[in-house]
Amino acid sequence: MPSTLDVRYLVVGGGGGGGSDMGGGGGAGGYLAGNTATINTSTTYTVTVGAGGTGAPPGISQVRGSSGTNSSFFNYTAIGGGGGASEYGNNNSPAASGGSGGGAAGSSSTTGGSGTSG
Repeated sequence: MPSTLDVRYLVVGGGGGGGSDMGGGGGAGGYLAGNTATINTSTTYTVTVGAGGTGAPPGISQVRGSSGTNSSFFNYTAIGGGGGASEYGNNNSPAASGGSGGGAAGSSSTTGGSGTSG
């Protein structure tokens, strides 16, 4: 067996949970892909698989959906998706930023979360 291998990789963060009360959807986890990672065959590598976020509880005046968690392999980390906003009538529970930002609640007074590179 060779001492090193060139590998292709795909790392995807966990998706964000959705909001409630005409809330926005959770954002997708960020992803990184390529075929340029060289690994040592005698080394043990840690792989972390990010969990998806939980949705907001039903009803008014709720918190936003929780963000997904990051996934990682080698030196690559994919950012989890942002949680979706809750409460369509105001911006008390705004969308979170993440790999893809969480969606805005169903009102013109709210905005979606920002996407983050990685």
